[in-house]
Amino acid sequence: MLTSVVGRIKEAQDRKKSKIIIDFICQSLGFKSRQAFYKRKRRAAKNAKEEARVLELTKIVRHQQYRVGTGKLYDDIKPFLENEDIKMGRDKVHKCLKKNDLTIKPKKKYKTTTDSKHIFWKYKNRIKDLNLTRPEQVFVNDITYIRVRDQFAYLFLVTDAYSKKIMGWTINYTMKVKDATKAILMAHRNRRFKNEVFHHSDRGIQYCTPSYIKYIEKKGMIPSMTEDLHVYENAVAERVNGILKGEFDIDIAFASLKEARAVIDQSIHIYNNKRRHLSLHKLTPNFVHFNPGIKIKTYKRTKENMENS
Repeated sequence: MLTSVVGRIKEAQDRKKSKIIIDFICQSLGFKSRQAFYKRKRRAAKNAKEEARVLELTKIVRHQQYRVGTGKLYDDIKPFLENEDIKMGRDKVHKCLKKNDLTIKPKKKYKTTTDSKHIFWKYKNRIKDLNLTRPEQVFVNDITYIRVRDQFAYLFLVTDAYSKKIMGWTINYTMKVKDATKAILMAHRNRRFKNEVFHHSDRGIQYCTPSYIKYIEKKGMIPSMTEDLHVYENAVAERVNGILKGEFDIDIAFASLKEARAVIDQSIHIYNNKRRHLSLHKLTPNFVHFNPGIKIKTYKRTKENMENS
């Protein structure tokens, strides 16, 4: 009995000594008390768990949009964070991504595909001061190059200037009128409205050829072209090219034209249905196209605003 009592006393003394030692260590580390130390430890464990969840959600979103930036990424994962009572704002999410080397690095610039030194008539810029109020008011057109093995293929894109939805596209090894016609035919078939629409493009020979002009006019499209050979006169089209290459990595060297078509088709589907735009109040192109009446944001056509759209 006496041995048991002595053992308990010794055990209590050991615990007291341990507490004194722990208190001394905590104070040496800058904590006012053991409670503060354990509180910090619990908070660190909670933060680690929340950061792990953010990285998990980031992986899910970037499985499709693997170069989406922090701002749009945060809008996609925010509902999940709120549902799980994770209080983490955009800046904290950005710090988490930066710490794990998951922020997006800018890509290099691309060469031009425009050949405007030809004899065909060049039309005026008819949309320069136009106020965009609805879908299918203006179609912007452009061409960008895609690497396929050791050569270039060319991607023709037709985008609705209001909704930013890609309406038509085609890719081929040539940059002929027939290729431009295929893209505009797809755009025409995807239309919802019957009104006339401005067909805006650069002054490339494909868009100025009389047979092409005649074709688009038969489809109810009014030709409009850049006047100063400046990318900001066709900013929406240039920006869409940049998004597909910068965020969807379609600028990789594809093994075949068939593979390129499959990847681009999937990328455009994701772009139209998943990719948020600041100019669309962080809505997607397809949503805005099918919900006319939304007043979109317009910006001065500068390099910075094109990159942030």
